[in-house]
Amino acid sequence: MASNLRLIGTRLKEYLQLRGLTISSVTRMTDFSSQELDAIIEGTEYPIARLEQLFDTFQDLNPRWLLHGEAPMLLIGTPRTKREPSEFVGAPDRLRPRPAPADPDAREQVLDLQEQIAALRATVEELSDRLARLEARN
Repeated sequence: MASNLRLIGTRLKEYLQLRGLTISSVTRMTDFSSQELDAIIEGTEYPIARLEQLFDTFQDLNPRWLLHGEAPMLLIGTPRTKREPSEFVGAPDRLRPRPAPADPDAREQVLDLQEQIAALRATVEELSDRLARLEARN
């Protein structure tokens, strides 16, 4: 049971990092204390009502993923949160998600992937043509 609580805490921490949120920003968005949130992240507490509040606030957070590690982390087609940290007066820029640092090799990797995609599309088109010819024979 304790390892399950730690896994929930680890997944919650991963979600918060993905969203670029800190514990202090989450405490401002909810009525959690930093100690409560720390306890969930560390896996020492499992307050169901508080987890429900997290799901209400972060509507894109998939409960199955957080609680069981199943399904994707984010629910598709849901708003990101009820309230974004930037809505708070004087919310510092560090609370907003930051873009990933530029990778100097990224452009080359993108071009390689685009070439691979074009080659795959050509293969799919060729196979579709072959299939159409085979179906026409029958």
